[in-house]
Amino acid sequence: MVKRWFYIIIISTQFTFAQSTAGGIILKEGLGARPMGMGGAYTALSDDASGVLWNPAGLLDMKYSEISSTYLKGIADTGQGYFNYVAFLEKGKNAIGFSVKTLNSGEYEIRKPDWGDYFSVANAQTEYLYIATYSQMIINYFAVGVNAKLYSSSIAQGLPIWIICGDMGLMYKDTFLGNMIKIGLSIQNIGPEIKYFESGDPMPLKYNFGLSYSLLLNSECFVVSALDINKSIDSNIKVNIGLEGTYLSKYKLRVGYRFRSDTDWLTLGFGYCLDEFLTLDYAYMFNKVEGIGDKHYLTLSVYLIGGLENTTYDNLNLNDCSLSTEELELGVTKLEILRITKNCKIRIYNAKTTELLQEIDENIFGNKGWVIWDGKDNKGEFVPAGSYLLHIFDDKGNKNMKTIKIINNREGVLK
Repeated sequence: MVKRWFYIIIISTQFTFAQSTAGGIILKEGLGARPMGMGGAYTALSDDASGVLWNPAGLLDMKYSEISSTYLKGIADTGQGYFNYVAFLEKGKNAIGFSVKTLNSGEYEIRKPDWGDYFSVANAQTEYLYIATYSQMIINYFAVGVNAKLYSSSIAQGLPIWIICGDMGLMYKDTFLGNMIKIGLSIQNIGPEIKYFESGDPMPLKYNFGLSYSLLLNSECFVVSALDINKSIDSNIKVNIGLEGTYLSKYKLRVGYRFRSDTDWLTLGFGYCLDEFLTLDYAYMFNKVEGIGDKHYLTLSVYLIGGLENTTYDNLNLNDCSLSTEELELGVTKLEILRITKNCKIRIYNAKTTELLQEIDENIFGNKGWVIWDGKDNKGEFVPAGSYLLHIFDDKGNKNMKTIKIINNREGVLK
């Protein structure tokens, strides 16, 4: 006789991950302590390795190539694991990734009348997901990404089924009031029915829209807010919001809320940069269903850090470099310096007098690989029209230089 715990585990697992008619428990939601700490509002961020499961187009905003591993402790003996590797082919332009996600729904006991007190133990349900990812920048500020996925599932240690499915995502970013705003779209789990026997369940197709805004409060604090709206084929429209605060580029606090969720609601999380190469993130998700426990997420990320090769003359990206004094005074146009390395310093000099006008630390913008200059000197005054030297220094003493030109109309050019 199959003990009743088998049925409890299967039913509880299905309920915990989604009350639905669609199959594929492991396909229904992303993973990662940072995104879950923000309530799952991650479609318009996805700027670390866990972004593969949310919006692959966002991976081009990663600071470095990355290896990460995540563990989710669910109810009873259930758990999920996730391991992935994402690397740039050319930083900021294209990237590839390889990931494995697993789900184990615990064990159950099998007893028979003639066995007496003896019994055997078997896995209730096991699922695997193998993912190959590619992301590509199409034009400045607009990127696409795709996932090719191989899904495997077996119940009660029966023969597994194998299904091919996929995701696709878009990411657009720009500046608004001097800070970065991003819009993300993704479609997940495009594929056929999931069939164990003659009949099957539909693939859990899901549509996601996201919006995020990054705000620099001062030289030490950086805040990111995010909103997600998603619709699965087997559920109503759901809304997730999240907030992340960063202090000294090392300490991170997160909070999120999931509206209209069947089970989860409030999420909390934190992150700590152990050193330049290593980050630890944790998230706690409260469950509003009595009798079903809360969830714990733990992610360890390793960054594969290179030198200043990303800020060469050829691929240093200066946007809105054609500044006008009128626009600067109105706060309309600012200089964005993208795809730079961690802890760089940007120094701006008068090209004629070589006077140092301003110095900007990359880390005060949250170590995201970009900075913004508002056209002011270190006294808080707008600089006049003319030519200026822009020097980039990394923490190893490497230097790069560009000349920019501020003019009195919209027709300026980068020299």
